[in-house]
Amino acid sequence: MSKTLKKLIFPITPLVVIAALSILYTIYVLIIVFNSEPEAALIGAVVGAITLSILVFYIIDRILVRMISYKVIVIGELVLGILIAVSITHNESTIDINITTNKDYIVVLFDSDENALTDFKINGVFGKEISVYNHIIHLDSNLYNNEALRINTPEWAGFIQEDGTIRLNEKPVKYILRTHRTQNLQGLTIDSLKQEIEKE
Repeated sequence: MSKTLKKLIFPITPLVVIAALSILYTIYVLIIVFNSEPEAALIGAVVGAITLSILVFYIIDRILVRMISYKVIVIGELVLGILIAVSITHNESTIDINITTNKDYIVVLFDSDENALTDFKINGVFGKEISVYNHIIHLDSNLYNNEALRINTPEWAGFIQEDGTIRLNEKPVKYILRTHRTQNLQGLTIDSLKQEIEKE
């Protein structure tokens, strides 16, 4: 094995392994892309960009491994890898509201009152979920703009969503109204449901 090749591979660090795997995966993806529809080229471009970024860090790794203790490099890369994995997992975590109802509409109120759902179960590392058997749901107002929130409606063929603010007990409350697309609910509005909502 030539000296140049040895320098590219040895000493083996976590980044060397990741770089090798990313190159192999990129080749695999490119083969699939060339035999697929033109739209698949976007996937190849994304994978290629990620691999290119990894190769930049690989080059830095090869430089540092000649200057810093091998043990320090390996520990540093492992710690960095764990931090990146935790960060990605945290950013991709969701708050799932799984709704079951025999109604053709659901109303989610972000009113932070005593009826607000709080008994969430852990889902994954950072995610949370709760199953609700009702068509009128109360949530904490802080969840309204939370990008992690996912409201999973019943198995409808499709739905129409309306977002806005309604006054309940003289207070403005953010809401989401979803109606079953296939049902005859054209006249259904949040105002027409106000009396029912206030009874909850």
